[in-house]
Amino acid sequence: MYELMIDKVSAAGYEQYEISNFSKPGFESRHNTKYWTLDPVYGFGVSAHSFDGSQRYANERDTAKYVSMIENNGSAEVMREDIYIASEFVFLGLRMESGVDLVEYELRFEVDLAAKYRAELDHMHNAGMIEIDESCLRLTRKGKLFSNEVFAVFV
Repeated sequence: MYELMIDKVSAAGYEQYEISNFSKPGFESRHNTKYWTLDPVYGFGVSAHSFDGSQRYANERDTAKYVSMIENNGSAEVMREDIYIASEFVFLGLRMESGVDLVEYELRFEVDLAAKYRAELDHMHNAGMIEIDESCLRLTRKGKLFSNEVFAVFV
């Protein structure tokens, strides 16, 4: 069904820019792209989620509880977690049609991703799930169907 949907929306002039998002050229969601590129995002209000560059956190979903928490505690935060940024960079980058910029990864984390995961990448490439060259790692159409298996290598 996923492949059928890709074919139908592509035939209608939409381009895939993320594993589950399509748009007409030039109309990609700038808001959601901030999440996928690890830009800080600050949410305010009931059920708001935020990311400050190293941690994700979320506010209470229930409005009455949210108001009570603000009144009693000055905060309605109910969840905060540290993010392993290097892993997240790969996971989110692979969701994007543009893939993971291997040069940027090495500059940012001082690790050659392709060298570190050579055996796994060779296996996934031979299975037709990824494309890789000296500057980019991306999922193939088949890889998108098995994306969780690819993501698991980097978690």
